[in-house]
Amino acid sequence: MAATPADDTILQLRSVPLAWPQYHRLDAAAQAPRLGEAVSLVREGPQEVEAEAIAVVTADGQRLGVIPRRHNAALFWAMQRGEVSEARIAKVATPVVRGRPVPGWGAYHIDVTVGRAALA
Repeated sequence: MAATPADDTILQLRSVPLAWPQYHRLDAAAQAPRLGEAVSLVREGPQEVEAEAIAVVTADGQRLGVIPRRHNAALFWAMQRGEVSEARIAKVATPVVRGRPVPGWGAYHIDVTVGRAALA
């Protein structure tokens, strides 16, 4: 019996709000990710404040924020094991100041799906 893609999914996180987005302003509003756009998860390592910190980065290397502490342990574990993860922008909330949107800044939510790595 062939495995379906759903059989390979070991973890799903839906609409995870990114932590610390205000410290990662994008270089230009045009570079802001769009709804459904793929983003990368990058382990930051022991030199950071949190040894298990995971940054969320756009295709062109712009940092959007980090996975909140309550979600990063499971993702860090999966990344250490070499599991395959896919992350996409699920929601973009543009801040409004004095009735006008502030381009280049945003509060992002992502959906993450982690599946078993294929055996070579």
